[in-house]
Amino acid sequence: MLRLAIVDDHQIVRRGFRDMLEGELDIRVEFEAATGEEALQQLRETECDVLLLDLSLPGQGGVDVLRTVRQRHPDLHVLILSGYPEDRYALSMIKSGAEGYLCKDCDRLDLLRAVRTVAQGRRYVSRKTAARRKVVTGNQRQYYIDIGEGIRT
Repeated sequence: MLRLAIVDDHQIVRRGFRDMLEGELDIRVEFEAATGEEALQQLRETECDVLLLDLSLPGQGGVDVLRTVRQRHPDLHVLILSGYPEDRYALSMIKSGAEGYLCKDCDRLDLLRAVRTVAQGRRYVSRKTAARRKVVTGNQRQYYIDIGEGIRT
């Protein structure tokens, strides 16, 4: 069972992602948080496998939350879900410690694929970004081509 947390400042967005994940027998949403501070507090109390994290949060933003999560919860897998353009932010977030990046306009299958991929400790970006960008894996830079499903390393 994958234990998941959703962090976004918009309740309707959190609800939308929860609805997209509902019905999956291998995924359980453990908590939702509207701020970075709330997410970090919940993580002290609740174990999760995957954190769905928005970048634009009131107070402590998503980038700061990502840094803190990497320090305090190194085994937690982070999937950035953002409205910011993937081609401008995905690489930066992966270099900062996220396992994946997905735009909020993704469909349900992309979300499920991304969640399951990062839960295995692998990297994920959409096929659009995989076709055009370098993805960092460990200390190496590798080029990827469009494989039709996004990138998984």
